[in-house]
Amino acid sequence: MADKPTREQIARRIREVAEFHGGVMPIQHALVWEGYLAALLEWQLISADEHARLQSLLPNTPAAPSLTVFLGPEGAQDAMQREGLKD
Repeated sequence: MADKPTREQIARRIREVAEFHGGVMPIQHALVWEGYLAALLEWQLISADEHARLQSLLPNTPAAPSLTVFLGPEGAQDAMQREGLKD
């Protein structure tokens, strides 16, 4: 099994994708990265602080896909309604 990824390695990979696309990562790529970061956090391969710092490197995306990973469909819907977010 490969070594645990470092925040610096992941950040470099995120920046490389953005640079490849002219400095702005396409939303489809950002959504995939959000899922990857969510998995790393869930499996405790990165900390919540590292997750937040890496997430800040990504463009804004719709909240529903990320929240659904953590909270499930109903939990995400409830959280979005509480926060006044739209799908």
